[in-house]
Amino acid sequence: MSLRRWTCWTCGVIGLVLLAGPISASPATGPASKNGSEPVAVVQSPKEALKAYNDTAAAGDADKLIAMQQANNDAERRVAQLMAATDIAVAKLERAASEKFGHAAKEKVAKAIHDATNADIDAADQTIEGDKARIKFKDSDSPTIMVKVEGTWKPDVSAAVEASGGDADAICDYLVKRTQTAEHAMQELTAGHYPDVDALVSAIKEKVGD
Repeated sequence: MSLRRWTCWTCGVIGLVLLAGPISASPATGPASKNGSEPVAVVQSPKEALKAYNDTAAAGDADKLIAMQQANNDAERRVAQLMAATDIAVAKLERAASEKFGHAAKEKVAKAIHDATNADIDAADQTIEGDKARIKFKDSDSPTIMVKVEGTWKPDVSAAVEASGGDADAICDYLVKRTQTAEHAMQELTAGHYPDVDALVSAIKEKVGD
């Protein structure tokens, strides 16, 4: 997810947002579902849930990304929808940068656009208290809040809204701009405007105001 993703939400809106970014790590799988089709994912920790979210963003499955977030009302569901859109756009950009400039480019682009890699997730501090968890990323003052819903850990959209002063519209505005930044950078990258990853990173930082 866009969190430093979820930390990157609130982070971008009030200072940096809240969850983690499109990467490649597959969740464990369990027994087949009742209809005998695909296996049911077994998420065993909040960190694994963030990695599973990243996989889904990389796959471009917006509906599943929305379902993987805990949103309790219409305003929060709107945030979840925009989060899914921005995470997919960022995942596409990171993948394109990696293909053009090498694997290390993904990490640089992720940092520039306030995304979290699997390495960031692994390095984060995790605290679990009952059905609530806090993921504290090394470069963020605000933790990503996760909640366990029917046995599955999910980023808590309400916590992100609360951290932004209850202003869901401000988060939505930020997420739309972040998506536009990723899409514009992707267009310019495809058109050959950037000779190297450093030029791409500089352009992204200028767009996000860093």
